[in-house]
Amino acid sequence: MNVRRTRVRCLSVMLAVISLTAIAALTAAGCGDGSVAGTSTSGASTTVTAPASSTTTTAPTCSASRENIELLHQGGLAEDVESMRAAIFEAAMSCDYEALESLALAGSGEFTFSFGGQTEGPAAYWRSAEERGDPVLAMLVTVLNVPYGREDGLVVWPFAHALDFQNLNPAQEDLLAQFFTPKDIDEWKSFGGYLGYRVGISESGDWMFFVAGD
Repeated sequence: MNVRRTRVRCLSVMLAVISLTAIAALTAAGCGDGSVAGTSTSGASTTVTAPASSTTTTAPTCSASRENIELLHQGGLAEDVESMRAAIFEAAMSCDYEALESLALAGSGEFTFSFGGQTEGPAAYWRSAEERGDPVLAMLVTVLNVPYGREDGLVVWPFAHALDFQNLNPAQEDLLAQFFTPKDIDEWKSFGGYLGYRVGISESGDWMFFVAGD
């Protein structure tokens, strides 16, 4: 009887050791508290660390951003005109259509960006043009670096927009030849006026138009 009791007691101890070992193993595997990976039934909060983002921010691109030019100083401009000219140039080089539209619509007068009936605003119009391959913003920054003229109380770029092509003098002919092709000049002479992209800013600094055509 003593031997039998001793064997039973030893067997109980062995089972207890095995049970404790199994529980320790299950706990180490994350299964000992009744939980499944990613969940918990104990009510304790679980912190999940998101992987570090590998995304990078790329600068917007447009035809102007591919132009390797800086805004040239032009003497004789009022401070308000020069400030608006610089703001337009910077926004165009940054491909910031919304900033350009804000500048265009900030004045008291109506802004002209197309001679056709447009239901969209300037930003949408210019963005669509760029997406079609029409480099309107490149033309904008280029035109602003050409010498200016004055017409009807506005400062206009390029100077060609303010010329009377029916009565050009030799000095005007020479200046035109420095910036435009003979073909373009002949076309404007036949038409009687400049047809390319032009910019107009009032003496008080309102951006009045950026448009091409007649």
